[in-house]
Amino acid sequence: MLLFCIFFVMKILLLTDSANIHTRKWALYLSQQNIDIEILSLSGMRIGDLPLHTFASKTYSTRKSNVKYNRIAVFKQILPQVRKRIEKINPDILHAHYASSYGLFGAISGFHPFVVSIWGSDITDFPYQNFINRLMIKYVLNKADKICTSSQYLYRETQKFTSKQPSLIYFGTDFELFKPSNINPYPIDFSNNNKPYIFGTIKALYPHYGINYLIEAASLINKKISNWELWIGGEGDSKIELQNLAKKLHINDKVKFLGKIPHDRVPIIMNEMHVFIVPSLREAFGVAAVEASGCCLPVIVTKVGGLPEIIINGETGFCVEPQDPQAIADKIELLYTNPVTRTEMGYKGRQFVQNKFSWQENAPEILSLYEELLRGKTQS
Repeated sequence: MLLFCIFFVMKILLLTDSANIHTRKWALYLSQQNIDIEILSLSGMRIGDLPLHTFASKTYSTRKSNVKYNRIAVFKQILPQVRKRIEKINPDILHAHYASSYGLFGAISGFHPFVVSIWGSDITDFPYQNFINRLMIKYVLNKADKICTSSQYLYRETQKFTSKQPSLIYFGTDFELFKPSNINPYPIDFSNNNKPYIFGTIKALYPHYGINYLIEAASLINKKISNWELWIGGEGDSKIELQNLAKKLHINDKVKFLGKIPHDRVPIIMNEMHVFIVPSLREAFGVAAVEASGCCLPVIVTKVGGLPEIIINGETGFCVEPQDPQAIADKIELLYTNPVTRTEMGYKGRQFVQNKFSWQENAPEILSLYEELLRGKTQS
């Protein structure tokens, strides 16, 4: 950190969902950098021993924060609480995550320096729902002293609503955690092996993640490959519908729903797979695909959002059109019948994501952003 930071402890207030895994990772990292971190959240989930301040609303849901809510009731119930908490904590910087909810609260609070991080649907969906939402997003971005995005795709989308230059800071992945468990230079030939060919995904089970198209692709694979399994990790509103789809297609005995997987177990599950697929209809970035590449898995992703940024098409994985089960099935079959290609893609994929999306490289960038803001604050 820069010299001026040695003389005092920086205090950052994170206005965010404390239950989110990415929020938790950022908060713990910052707290280890001689920074005083406090959390202001609608969620009551603690992050280690960091101070947590909660506020409540009967009319606002964090799960539906980017959809619809009673704005007048929210303003009456939440904003006074937020303002009082911020005044009492008196941070050096207020950093809000998710522009259409926590970002809005932070913007209206009037506190500066104010940082807002764009997460995805807050910029790709929310402002397009109606004219009021569009004005709200423009207002939040106008109030922000710094704007952070986590992919080139979100960077471009954000620029549609502001003339300011956003900062691109990837979430980053810990490749000491997400790594292959067994370095095996010899590709597995499943035609001479009793082990099932396992392909799968780990995503929340909601319609926009397109898991139904992956299940349909598996039914096409079933006509050509006998010994296979599809693993689906995650929970969500679409789970029963997806289970019924597998039954309808008569492949429910080969489709394994793993439920919610703790983050520290995700690399263990990934290391049992041979191919990882992200069949999303929209995706801000694609952290799960980066993590899978870290485990030396070839990845198949759809050409939506930030997903094309995280692979080299034809070298570390494949990009296919969304809502196309046949295209997914074709790539799954290609990787099954070409074990050397599958293995080489996995190794190239790990090298690619390590060079571009390393947590150890990405995380310090937020410190530089904070330091830049504080330099401006002390010089003004």
